[in-house]
Amino acid sequence: MKSFFHAFFMCQSMFCAIPCPCKIWDEGARDKLLWCLPLVGLEIGLLWWCLGLLCRFLGLSQAVTGIALCAMPFFATGFIHLDGFMDVTDAVGSCRDLAKRREILKDSHVGSFAVIGVVLLILCQFAFCVSFNQKTDIRVLIVIPVVSRCGSAGIASPRRSARWRTPKSASTRCSSTRKSHTAKRGRRSSPTSCITSAAARATGR
Repeated sequence: MKSFFHAFFMCQSMFCAIPCPCKIWDEGARDKLLWCLPLVGLEIGLLWWCLGLLCRFLGLSQAVTGIALCAMPFFATGFIHLDGFMDVTDAVGSCRDLAKRREILKDSHVGSFAVIGVVLLILCQFAFCVSFNQKTDIRVLIVIPVVSRCGSAGIASPRRSARWRTPKSASTRCSSTRKSHTAKRGRRSSPTSCITSAAARATGR
């Protein structure tokens, strides 16, 4: 149970800008970190919902309420997810090969695709938030961060991606790729081409 508490505080420190009362890093709880993402999402969702109630209580206009609700998730997460969204948009929008996309992900410069993507994202989120009226059930704001982080935890879970990181499975795929190249070309494949082919198969490309 202690490791789960450590994992939660680690997750909040990494993926949330809300001050964490306990700053700790426990390697033993690292494998449970992603499973705490929905709890961090619930924390952000509750704050998002409370902000919506406050805007209604103060009688703010829909435009002001929309701006406040649109900006709140970005500030609550320290813009970390927005930064990742921009990097991915740049890489995917480039329509380059896998190796070049990985280079773009590591590049600290902001490209045109990232700018276009983030502007469209903010406009869509603002349009969603400004559509709220007095009759709208804003409890949906609690659910959105939880559901999105459940998906992230499921996709990036260690068990799901372990088969791509396990040396044994990697060597098996590498061996099969080497045999395939040898049969087709009549010579032994180089280690570089073997690793490249295995990476391309692992990413489904």
